[in-house]
Amino acid sequence: MRADAAAWYNAPMSSHPKVHGAQDALLLLVFLLALGGLGGVFFWIQSGVGASTEGASPTPSASLPPSVTPWPTLTPSETPTPSPWPTVTPSPTPLNPLSCLAPDAPRTEGQVSAVVSGSVIEVKEGGRRYFVRYLGVDPVGDGQASAAFNRQLVEGQRVTLVSDLVDLDERGNRLRYVLVGDVLVNFELIRRGLALPGFSPPAQTCQAVLLAAEALARQEKLGYWGLAEGTPMLPGGTLSESGCDCTVRYTCADFSSQSAAQACYNACGDYRNTGLDPDHNGLACDE
Repeated sequence: MRADAAAWYNAPMSSHPKVHGAQDALLLLVFLLALGGLGGVFFWIQSGVGASTEGASPTPSASLPPSVTPWPTLTPSETPTPSPWPTVTPSPTPLNPLSCLAPDAPRTEGQVSAVVSGSVIEVKEGGRRYFVRYLGVDPVGDGQASAAFNRQLVEGQRVTLVSDLVDLDERGNRLRYVLVGDVLVNFELIRRGLALPGFSPPAQTCQAVLLAAEALARQEKLGYWGLAEGTPMLPGGTLSESGCDCTVRYTCADFSSQSAAQACYNACGDYRNTGLDPDHNGLACDE
């Protein structure tokens, strides 16, 4: 028995059939393991590449610029021949009456205490009273219309008196341009056809403006200029219908009767400084 075992042991390995079977099984196992390892490596590689592909930002593809549509070709139209402007008759240029008054012309202010006529007012200033005659203004007719309008403009108002080259007239009245606010009273009387430009003594500073006011009144047929042709209308500043001069400082001694004094008083308005109505009751020379 021992001899048989020793012989088997000493015999070469290739002569044992079981050894051959074990070797074959071992080789098969090694092959399978090797094959499985290669598959795992392949799977790992494939998984890693896929993950990196999913996480990566997609590479933007270059976009082509949009095609530009060219502007359509414009066919030039014929330029119309301009027609000439119609001939326009110029209208009278609006006047700025204050433009004739120099900013540095001597000026005083006062309160109108009485309206004597269409061109004479009484002014109170610092306790003194004096008469002011409108420069360049000569009332028309009996002077009642101009006196009424003058009273409407200045009675009781604060006025600005602007001097010209001549200071006083022959009766001692102060010659002035008279302003109520921005209204030049001298201009308004002539502009409304209630007076004519009078230049004795001359109103040199505003002569052109007063003449222009007369032209406008004549063109629009206002006041004196709207009367029917042939209607008599004497320049004011002379005699009224009562026969008295409203620029003269009358007293009761100048009249032969109370009725004559009353007629002058009524024609010339409230001429308070004449002494015709010292108590201001509306009755002339009633004492």
